Amino acid sequence: MATDIQNSIAKNSSKKKAVGVSLAIVLAVLLAMILLCLLAFRIYKWSTFKANPNNAYDTVQAFAYSLAHNKLDGMKSYVSEDKWTFIDTWSDHHQAISPACKSPSDPDDGPFWMGGFDDGTHTTSIYFTFNEDCPDYFYMFRISADLKRVDNKWQVIGWSELCESAIEERCY
Repeated sequence: MATDIQNSIAKNSSKKKAVGVSLAIVLAVLLAMILLCLLAFRIYKWSTFKANPNNAYDTVQAFAYSLAHNKLDGMKSYVSEDKWTFIDTWSDHHQAISPACKSPSDPDDGPFWMGGFDDGTHTTSIYFTFNEDCPDYFYMFRISADLKRVDNKWQVIGWSELCESAIEERCY
């Protein structure tokens, strides 16, 4: 009788261990799938960032990301036509940042905006900077852009500072 009870306890214990192991595997697979979905969303978000043209901050951010990633159509859609020559030259000579770069996990690393006050002239200036953690370096981009509201949307019309740094800082 005692042996039957011990055998029954051992069987139940083995079943509980098997269920526990199976549950751990299911949870691990579920967690991995969630992480992959988050990564895919992040890549999608960065590659398809579209600015709200009614928001000067969005316009500067989209323009900066387009410059850093060499997205020619994005660059031209946020800037006045008189700057298109610069855009063409930029895209011909600029090396896009690596797709392996990602937003820093520390929220203190940005992105940051300052300025953006429309004084009634439908113009404004915005300082914007963002950073990326890349496999072999830390990337930083900053722009002090001038914007004008044209046809009910914000457009970059110039800049007093446009710099990026990876291994060394370059300003244009």
